Amino acid sequence: MKGFMSIIFRGKELFRLLRLIRQVIKYFLYYTGIIDIIHFLITSKLPVCIIWRYHSVVDIKEGAVLYATPSITVSPNEFERQIKYLSKRYNIISLDELVSSIKCGCIPRNSLIITFDDGYRDNYLYAYPILKKYGATATIYLTANCIGSNEMVWMHKVLYMLQNTRIEEMDINGKLYPLKNRNDILMACKIIGGMVKRIKSIKERDELLDDLANRLQVSVVVVDNLMLKWEDVLAMKCDGFSFGAHTLTHPNLPSLSREEMKEEIARSKKVIEEKLVEPVILFSYPNGGAASHYNDVVKQVVKECGYINATTSDSGVVDVKSDLYALLRRGVSKENGLIDMAIGSVVEKLNWLLAGNKKDGKIK
Repeated sequence: MKGFMSIIFRGKELFRLLRLIRQVIKYFLYYTGIIDIIHFLITSKLPVCIIWRYHSVVDIKEGAVLYATPSITVSPNEFERQIKYLSKRYNIISLDELVSSIKCGCIPRNSLIITFDDGYRDNYLYAYPILKKYGATATIYLTANCIGSNEMVWMHKVLYMLQNTRIEEMDINGKLYPLKNRNDILMACKIIGGMVKRIKSIKERDELLDDLANRLQVSVVVVDNLMLKWEDVLAMKCDGFSFGAHTLTHPNLPSLSREEMKEEIARSKKVIEEKLVEPVILFSYPNGGAASHYNDVVKQVVKECGYINATTSDSGVVDVKSDLYALLRRGVSKENGLIDMAIGSVVEKLNWLLAGNKKDGKIK
């Protein structure tokens, strides 16, 4: 047993060492300017575009912001550092421009797109002024039922209940999970989130959430200013920001029946169109991560509902051969800051080049 534990310990130490070496290499490439040289000489000239996927721009304070988990959040200061860096080195374009270019068989030179999923109000309060300051634009995908209302997306309800229960542990699928600190809560939230994503109907999902509230002895309160208001959306629209749909209630679409899937996709389009008084043609599949968040059936329904493209949470770059209903995006969070973003942009493009795509597409 001691020998086995010793092997595990050495394995963990090796993992920490490799992670440290990797971090040192990243810092070296960034602070010596080598990554900028590679970008200027090689990757800026490739006929590809990278799409960045944000969620929330807000400072995390322990338990203070309902949805502010490290996996979906960057601080306003970090966001400004990123936009300042990107705006100096890339041509930040709109998603509409990219789609038009792909249809014409070319990609705008050195292009980059900024997107936000869900529709948090901090997008308007913090991200919007920073983007304007640097002359940048963005596409925001709206969870339609939550915009202009006090309705929370289901995963925020789960997190709220776990943060506010007095119960110190709970049974999830026959295993006890502690709820004593922030890390415990995030782990339990992840497990429950995986269960919710596998549920086959909206009704079953809501029943599970009600059962969870009973077990945790917590009532979900009304939370104001969590999501965007329609006046915020209209103000950003006037400044050239574009908006797409992210379903009505943020379900995992492949888990639903075709009928419910279409309701979520089509109704969200209609709700947003009525508020913006213009066609909504952009869509983003919710619930990226380990779960399958789209498939061929979902893509077909999105197309049938009148959208001209859809973005995923799968990482990579976009070229002229990209599937318009499965556009790749690279995620941004507190866990991967400016240095990761700078290097990640270059690495994604180099991976594309090394995959043998050198002659594909034209640069506009």
